[in-house]
Amino acid sequence: MTNTFPELGRFYVTGRLFDLIGKMSEEEQLLLLEQLMENDLTVHLFKLVVEMSHHEQLRLFEQLRRSFLEELPIKTVKLTGKETTMRETIRKPCHIKASCRVAGNTYPGYIIDIGNYGVFIETAQAFAVGQPIQLEFPLPDHPSPLAVSGDVVWSGSQGIGVKFVDLDKTQANRINAFLENKQT
Repeated sequence: MTNTFPELGRFYVTGRLFDLIGKMSEEEQLLLLEQLMENDLTVHLFKLVVEMSHHEQLRLFEQLRRSFLEELPIKTVKLTGKETTMRETIRKPCHIKASCRVAGNTYPGYIIDIGNYGVFIETAQAFAVGQPIQLEFPLPDHPSPLAVSGDVVWSGSQGIGVKFVDLDKTQANRINAFLENKQT
């Protein structure tokens, strides 16, 4: 690309770009940003976080944690039965460290949301849909972790969806109490 204004130099072009971008609507700016990053937003966000001071990272972490934990419950669809029998259930956003045991191996993960029928676990490990899984995770105000069985019903690059299998009454009560913010 040739410089249309060689005598004005780089700073003139930079200043004009700042001026033009400043006049764009927020939606236009976001579209331009997406184009400039070639749809790789995560990499650029990570770069920005790495360049932050420790204090800025802590402040961002607290803001994200607060907004994440204060979200309204997520409505999802119960994945048992046929499509005509599916019904909505409430999922509660959370961030709980979990241990996933599959085929004799243990993998770490974080429960991102939980409901009476299952959880979504953020994990880097890939699991096959239909695979049985054992989960162990703490719930607030309980001295011992909860150990439950489940089946992987969804698997993607961000994690897995697990449907609980054969919850006993105590397990179901503990999960329900957590969902309702009650102590058992």
